[in-house]
Amino acid sequence: MTNDSVHQLARPIGYIYIMNEEFNEQLKQKLDNLKEQNIQEKIQLLSNEAIQKEPEARVARENIEVLHQSL
Repeated sequence: MTNDSVHQLARPIGYIYIMNEEFNEQLKQKLDNLKEQNIQEKIQLLSNEAIQKEPEARVARENIEVLHQSL
């Protein structure tokens, strides 16, 4: 293999390496965005669940208070 052949191969390989690095960075950013979105959705679901269960929690606290008073 001649020096010219090596240089002809080196350019495309370097280009592929750079493109791969850029692609990996884009994928990492997308993954980070999806993780953040997933966490935000989970927070919203838990908040909604807490709001829905608040009446049950209030009744439970009232029952606890009644039981404490009966001691």
